Formats: sequence, structure tokens, C-alpha cells
Amino acid sequence: MATEFRTIPWLGDDYCIGSNGTVWSHKRGGCWKRRKLTALSKVDPRPGVCINLNGKVKFYMVCHLVLEAFVGPRPEGMEACHFPDRDVTNNRTSNLRWDTRKNNFKDRDYHRTTVRGEKHFNAKLTEDAVRDIRASYVPGRGSKSVNLLAQKYGVDSSLIYLVLKRQIWKHV
Repeated sequence: MATEFRTIPWLGDDYCIGSNGTVWSHKRGGCWKRRKLTALSKVDPRPGVCINLNGKVKFYMVCHLVLEAFVGPRPEGMEACHFPDRDVTNNRTSNLRWDTRKNNFKDRDYHRTTVRGEKHFNAKLTEDAVRDIRASYVPGRGSKSVNLLAQKYGVDSSLIYLVLKRQIWKHV
């Protein structure tokens, strides 16, 4: 499919966005120059571009620029969602849509990219340990049972209570 290029009204005629996620600036002399995209941060690889607007340089997310150019302004309460491909560097129009935060999280669950449980950087338990904690808990023994489980897994008793009440590790 051929790449289509559009301008975003609030950016004026100096910048255009490609349906393939490329950003271009119009230099004096009449030629277009492809802008270099940079990651949002070392942890977040979503690409963005610095744009000089009225003498002020600001960082814009490419996914937002593509959606604004090809779909329209961001509706209230919506965010940019990457689907069906969860690759956040794929900013083609076919991979982007405005949607709610809730639906964006549903997409993450669908692709199994939600950071929870053992995937979380701060996890102290494993899914097997959580299953064992729930199976080993003796309701009649109260805090004694909780304290023994906390010692066994090397965690605080409050963490065991949260696991047992299913306030954390809900997906297990």
C-alpha cells in the first residue's frame, strides 16, 4: 500500500505525517526532509519527534500525530492504542486507533504483555508460590498460619494477607 502524507492543521504547512509513521519537515528551498525519531526514554521505546512551533521546541508522540492527521483530533477520554500489533514502534495507520484506557489494557491482556505477577520488576513471589499460599492457608489458625507462610516465603505477613484476600495476584 502506498504511503499517504497529510498535514496537521495546528502544525501548519511546515510538517507532514506519513501513514507509515514517518514525520517530515519542509525546509526553505522547497524540499522535504525526513525527521529523525527518538524513543520517549530508555525504558519506553515509543517514538516521538521534536517539533519547533512558534520558536518553542516540544516533543510529540508519533502515534498521536498519525492519529490526528488521519483519524482526527483526540476525543475526550481517549488515548492512542496499538492493535492488532502491540509493537509500539509500528505507527502505521492500520495499527493505531483512539480508544479508552480500559480497552487498551484489554489489548495488553489479549497479547499477554500486561506487566503483572512474575513479570513485574518488584515481584517477591511466583505464581506457584501464590497457589501454594492459598492452598496451605489454614483458616482456623488465623495469624499463626499467615506468619508461618510469611516466614516460608521470606515476605511480610501483610503480603500474605493481600494474596489470600485476592487484592493482589488476582490473575492466579
